Amino acid sequence: MKTYFKIFFFFGAPFGLIMAGIAAIFTWEYDWWLATWIGALTGGIMSAILGTYDVISKRIHRVPLKQGVKKHHALSLPFAYDQAFEYCVEALSELHEPEIQMKDEEKGFIEAKTGQTMESWGEIITIQLETVNEHETNVTITSKPSYSLTIVDYGVNALNVKQLTAYLEKNKQVGM
Repeated sequence: MKTYFKIFFFFGAPFGLIMAGIAAIFTWEYDWWLATWIGALTGGIMSAILGTYDVISKRIHRVPLKQGVKKHHALSLPFAYDQAFEYCVEALSELHEPEIQMKDEEKGFIEAKTGQTMESWGEIITIQLETVNEHETNVTITSKPSYSLTIVDYGVNALNVKQLTAYLEKNKQVGM
């Protein structure tokens, strides 16, 4: 329900005000109440469609419905730091059109951007690595929308984290 209200208040209410403004500018008879109600109704329909699509997409991808658009996951890899870093770089190939923006092995930081899809303007993926000991490395994966005002992500960020985690978990089993 929270998603529906967010969509309505960020898109529906402004749309209603814009409709009222258009009615005031382009008509001799200023019927701003009617224009506002039509705009609000249209915004409500928009929020119902987009909110329902968000819920359906998240169920298809099998990701949690309740949470924000920024997703995190931490895991531990039974590899030396250098090998874990390389696996993390390789894991990015699992995503849609990944482009590595920054890769710093000394700081244990990888940042990549994914391409646009019908469901998003792209995402920013960050991977942080931290040495536990010579045979173990902690990895934190974060995926967030590249457009900071994103309200719904249709499960894309959770799917990114899920794909990267699955790749690293698979290599974890192979490498042992």
